[in-house]
Amino acid sequence: AEYMGFQLIGKSENMNQIVVEDCKEGPKIITSPIPKPGIREVLLRLECSPLTHLDKILGRMAFFKPPYTLGGQASGVIVEIGTEVPKEALNKKAQIYNNFMKLPNGTWKGTWTQYIVKPFEDVYIYDQAIPHEVACRIYNNPMAALGIERKILAENPKSIIITPGAASISKMLVNLLKSKGVEVICLVRNEDGIKVLKEMGHELAFNTSDAKFDEAITEIIKTHSPTVFVDAVANELSTKVFNLMPSKSVHIIFGGLGGKDALAVPVFPIVMTDKVVKGYSWSVEDFNKSKEEILKELSIVNNDLAHGGKLFGGPIVKEYKMTDFQKAIDEQPSYASKGAGIIWFTKQQQLFIETF
Repeated sequence: AEYMGFQLIGKSENMNQIVVEDCKEGPKIITSPIPKPGIREVLLRLECSPLTHLDKILGRMAFFKPPYTLGGQASGVIVEIGTEVPKEALNKKAQIYNNFMKLPNGTWKGTWTQYIVKPFEDVYIYDQAIPHEVACRIYNNPMAALGIERKILAENPKSIIITPGAASISKMLVNLLKSKGVEVICLVRNEDGIKVLKEMGHELAFNTSDAKFDEAITEIIKTHSPTVFVDAVANELSTKVFNLMPSKSVHIIFGGLGGKDALAVPVFPIVMTDKVVKGYSWSVEDFNKSKEEILKELSIVNNDLAHGGKLFGGPIVKEYKMTDFQKAIDEQPSYASKGAGIIWFTKQQQLFIETF
């Protein structure tokens, strides 16, 4: 059977999806009919999706009403179009992204599926020379990095601290801010993070697990006077670091990786030193942006990736077949500081690599 010039999987009109039907049981692969697009919609054959720490959370916690498909963003090919979609969109490579704030009634139409229907206005057709495994990461982290960069530059700092310093967004911020003349002090959890940053040519990195960390961070804050602390961990260590920073410093929190070891806001020191704690969410910012603003920032990321990805690129260290999705979810945290993991949906027979 042929479907808009592409051979259907298994020579049928069905597709595979990674779906959560019961949060206690976790995700599983199910077979569903390939959907048909409406008049202003497109059908994409999805190729791959990047792995994130959220995949494990979404697979086991009831943020959305089951059943729902896992995955937040993906790259694929437009294989069928509605009657009111421009004909030139057909057969174009494109990227899709889900913002949970834009989804009605707590639903989640994830991207870990071989085919998906989307409104054409929600599909981004990127530079066709960019490979799928790079393009699938165009939206989430790069757009968040641009948003955090704006927050940072609004404070006009000469030096900042960021943690976890070897995370994907953090490495993008190191690249972006270095080009703006802002010094970045990175805090990482282990020596692997130090090594990754040094390979990028970044020397201002400190291991929070080191026995001499307290002494080192006290000295570096005293000598470099960072005035912005960008933090995706938000735990007791964050409180300690922020207390050491100069008066009028700003603490920008964009994640809670510290979990139950939550941030304790030191009210008296903040009040007496005129410090400020702020929050940042790329989901909220994206929800409030106009289409024109989103496309403008996507074009910045697209242009960078099309020319080597010096700002927003990064290595792929692990690739998985769709059938190995649980292994992919479980292993992702172990190499997150080294680079990206990719799960493929339609290239089931290709040779998958391990480079670490």
